[in-house]
Amino acid sequence: MDVIFIVTTITNMSRSDQRCVGWMPTFEEAEGMLKRNAEMLHECGWYHYAVIECMEFGLYPDDVNAKWYVYNPETIDYESIDWPEEMKRAASFGMG
Repeated sequence: MDVIFIVTTITNMSRSDQRCVGWMPTFEEAEGMLKRNAEMLHECGWYHYAVIECMEFGLYPDDVNAKWYVYNPETIDYESIDWPEEMKRAASFGMG
């Protein structure tokens, strides 16, 4: 395994509260875990955003490959969004 996919939930774009909720060996498994557990991971309105980062092994790994999500209470699911402008200069949410 050359990379892992880290799933992190985030309250808001100020990064005031975030937590790594798991990691998977493939993107498909990470996204599936996020979507299957969306209601639980949203925690009654606390974690509005999620990010899946592809992390290589090593010290200070480069994680420019990330996919962002926002929780939609109508569909009870995390839905894919563009990389938020507020987070363009941020990285390593789940590790580092």
